Amino acid sequence: MIAMIGVRRLPDRAIVALSLGWFAFGELLTGLLWKPPAPSSLPAALTVAQYLSKETVIIYPFVPWLCMMALGFVFGRRVLLVPERSANAARILVLLGSLSLALFLLVRGANGYGNMFLLREDGSLAQWLHASKYPPSIAYVSLELGLFALCLAGFFALGTRLQGRPRNPLLVFGQTALFYYLMHFTLLGAGSKALHIPAGGLARTYLIAALVCAVLYPVCLAFRSYKQSHPRSWVRFI
Repeated sequence: MIAMIGVRRLPDRAIVALSLGWFAFGELLTGLLWKPPAPSSLPAALTVAQYLSKETVIIYPFVPWLCMMALGFVFGRRVLLVPERSANAARILVLLGSLSLALFLLVRGANGYGNMFLLREDGSLAQWLHASKYPPSIAYVSLELGLFALCLAGFFALGTRLQGRPRNPLLVFGQTALFYYLMHFTLLGAGSKALHIPAGGLARTYLIAALVCAVLYPVCLAFRSYKQSHPRSWVRFI
């Protein structure tokens, strides 16, 4: 977010070119500094040097995440600036999402460059989805951004039906995104310690996520109202 202070001042075409350029050639640059082990023993995070406990682990690859944020920023800026694009945003997202997922199938199927050295060991679904996230590969980025674009297209379509309803959850959470992000960490951490809730499966995870949304909805609604009534307050940064 801090880096975007400078990046957002670049022309949109430059931002898109730099971001896509990194995703296209980032594996070449990463390979100059990092020699991973065999795919079957590839660590979950990027090992870059021998240090203390025999390795230093980078759990947050800064440049790729910045490139993803920059692409989203350009899309949002262009949609906001041109009303006609806003009306067609869902269709544009469906097209981009479909192309991105097609790229994932191509790269993961070829099982070579674009997988950040984490190749499929067989044709199982688990191996297809076991794409390198740290650092993110072309396969991982195209899968995640493709799925997200299709989900966002659905939200755009749903948002059109909810126009005129400023208290709808999509709008409330969307306009208090960072506040919700900070609060849900606090709520989950405090709740798990206070209630001694052990880790569970997917069903429990989704249930707890739904409960967190329900609890934080009125909190986010109140925060949004305060922020709108105090436009020059420091809370505008959250």
